[in-house]
Amino acid sequence: METHEFNKCLPEILDRLQAVSDTYLESYDEHKAFVYLIAELFETTREDKFQFTDGPKDGGVDFAVKEPQAYTICQCKCPSLDKPLSKPCMYDQAAIDELKVAVDLLSDRTGEYDIKPDIKRLRGDYQRDLASDPEGTRLTATLAILGTLSDQARAAFKSYKAAFQKNGIVLKLVEWQDVCHALHALETPSDVDFEVTLHFDSDSDLLAHKDYCYVLAHACDFYEAFRQHEWNLFEWNVRFQIPNSPVNKRIVSALSKAKTRKLFHHYNNGLLITCRRYRKDTTRKRITLTGPQIVNGCQTVRAICEAYEAMSPEDQQHLRETTRVQVKIIQTTDAEFIGELVISTNDQNPMNPRNLKSNTAEQREIQKLFRNLPAKWFLERKDGEFKSLLTTSTQVRWFRKSDYAVGPRKFRVLDNQELAKAWFSFVGHSHNALRGGIDYFTDGDENGAYTRIFKSIPTPAFWSAFCQPNFAPKEEYFAPGVPSVYQYLLSWGIASYIDQRRVSFKVNRQEAVKRGVRSSALKGDPDTGQCVSTSKEIDEYLSSDLVYFLNTMLNNMREVIIELYSFVFCLKYTECSARFCQDLIATLSRHKQFFESACDANTLVAKQDGKSLLGPIYEFLKDCAQQYYFKYEAEIKAAPRLKSYLAQRGTINRFRAIIPDRNDSTKGYDVEWKKPDRTFLESLPEL
Repeated sequence: METHEFNKCLPEILDRLQAVSDTYLESYDEHKAFVYLIAELFETTREDKFQFTDGPKDGGVDFAVKEPQAYTICQCKCPSLDKPLSKPCMYDQAAIDELKVAVDLLSDRTGEYDIKPDIKRLRGDYQRDLASDPEGTRLTATLAILGTLSDQARAAFKSYKAAFQKNGIVLKLVEWQDVCHALHALETPSDVDFEVTLHFDSDSDLLAHKDYCYVLAHACDFYEAFRQHEWNLFEWNVRFQIPNSPVNKRIVSALSKAKTRKLFHHYNNGLLITCRRYRKDTTRKRITLTGPQIVNGCQTVRAICEAYEAMSPEDQQHLRETTRVQVKIIQTTDAEFIGELVISTNDQNPMNPRNLKSNTAEQREIQKLFRNLPAKWFLERKDGEFKSLLTTSTQVRWFRKSDYAVGPRKFRVLDNQELAKAWFSFVGHSHNALRGGIDYFTDGDENGAYTRIFKSIPTPAFWSAFCQPNFAPKEEYFAPGVPSVYQYLLSWGIASYIDQRRVSFKVNRQEAVKRGVRSSALKGDPDTGQCVSTSKEIDEYLSSDLVYFLNTMLNNMREVIIELYSFVFCLKYTECSARFCQDLIATLSRHKQFFESACDANTLVAKQDGKSLLGPIYEFLKDCAQQYYFKYEAEIKAAPRLKSYLAQRGTINRFRAIIPDRNDSTKGYDVEWKKPDRTFLESLPEL
């Protein structure tokens, strides 16, 4: 059974590793990708907290996450995935010992270690905090393996865990089943038709009103509820667990000590739960909730579970007997009211800014415009909104699943955060979007992102200036208002098309290696493409493979390509006005099918057939990227980081300058993405 489940889950894990590579790496490396995947799923990859440390002299620390007085280190083990795995890889005690070395290194006050500077600083910071506040400083060490432990290794892990726990150090284990579970942890359940029972000690612990009540409940009830119902408890919450949150760590710390366990209800703000109905039983000192949803308190519940599972049996018993948590229960199924509750009460941890903007007039209006399209689209204004509406028992007047369905599990749905990034790139800010670090939903951002994206319309003067290679967006190019839904949708559709046309880092490397073997530049079997050359030989070959490098460039300039699409549109059609975008989406037959299919790239063709724009433009831009590479090869290869180089405004403007020149020189080219004896732009259809 385990092997069957592993084989079922492995393809999804491989897909996620490729996606992680696209996000964090400049080329595919399954081991580095696994490190980032573990951080993404179980901790955080925020630049101000996360540090990738894997490599020579890392002291057994592959990544570290640092909060004030809270440290997490992780050792990650991923088997080679070049060949298909038929069953989970088995790891022995050596993996456990490597994690122990990392913990000993950080904990040892006097030892001398041959470690890299990053680990030295981490060790020094931990020792400093430990010396100043031994009770408040917390260290968590995790072993994450894409496989499972042998019986001997598992016994060693339990032994080390118990020994370190005495010193306040927590050891955690993440195996392949945990990775698989985490990939699905945010999936919305099919329903919330279940019950949860909370217990209290005396009548004075329950204060009841008509449609709501307050209760001082047993904390252990929430541990049992999560074990039974897991994320079903949080369907209406705007967010799920915040990994490595300092608030969560303080909660866990309070629960780890006998004194603060007894006073937990004073230290913690408590939970807010909505439900369809509740029943009080004062005789048995319990209250039963039907269809409960924890709309505020996800972090508290997860901290209770985390602390409980790390305790000794004696401490677990003490928690059950003494630890209580404040709970407010509201009997309601009003979706809008619940949404307002969530935003107004979730303030212990920082709220995703887009959720705080989700009920603004412009966000509601834009969502309405998308659902009023001939082929309706659902714009998600807040985290998990579409999935919640798919499964909620509350009837929302304007929502019908069938309006957005294009297949059994495929819908026309898009995220306003992704939309923001695409539109920001489309109107000349691709350099900012590619660099990252922009909060698209915070007022006063130095880039003016929210106003520029959701409250400003590009004027004809903007599009006139945008046609020039050396473009710089200016405030006077925009007028107050909300862009057309067709402008938004076109920019997002282009981003979706690019994502589907890109060659993943892994496939790009595999295909390049096969080319090397078949050309005898690498050693191996020419018939199968199987390579036996060393990693150094492969890397040297890849540095000379033009196709490989061009694909790597394209993978690292997604947002730039979005801007180049709008630049090409302006060169051909003068401007990307609301009318132009509507004509392209609604009247050009292939594109109409593309957007109605939720942007399935298979509905478009890359060749020039008079009915398609996105495919031929993508091929033309690939050709322009090749010309850019030929012209600036030395500069490109000298860049310390490819993505940072591509995100420079000067680099993007030079790309733009190549496009009209390359267009003129394509007139005599016989390629399938343009018409013979015409330039590329002349080949594009009139609208």
